[in-house]
Parts: sequence; C-alpha cells; structure tokens
Amino acid sequence: MVGAGIGRTHLKGYQALPTDVELVALCDLNEIRLQEVADAFDIPLRYTEYETLFSDGQVDEVSIC
Repeated sequence: MVGAGIGRTHLKGYQALPTDVELVALCDLNEIRLQEVADAFDIPLRYTEYETLFSDGQVDEVSIC
C-alpha cells in the first residue's frame, strides 16, 4: 500500500479480510510514520519511494491511499 496517513484506515479494513488480502509492503514519504504504521500492522517490506516498491517485483497489487 502507498500512503500510511489515511492508509491506516484502509489497513484496518484489509486486516479484517485475512483470507483475501496479504499485506506485505507499505510505502510512505515520512519514514517515521512508515516505520510506526508498518510495525503496528506487521508489514515486513517498507519503502520511502514508490518507484522502488513498484519495481522490486515483490507485490502483486498496490492500493494507493
């Protein structure tokens, strides 16, 4: 997911669908917020640049918030 600000609300919704959604990556320009939100939601892959997230090949779909 790109955007950890309003994205927190989206993350809560995605967590309610554990058989449908696997949260593997989070991207946010604010590194402190990125780490805090990723820690809170147990998201292993973390990026401060969306270009890196899109190009590394480790995600199948992206939600932009």
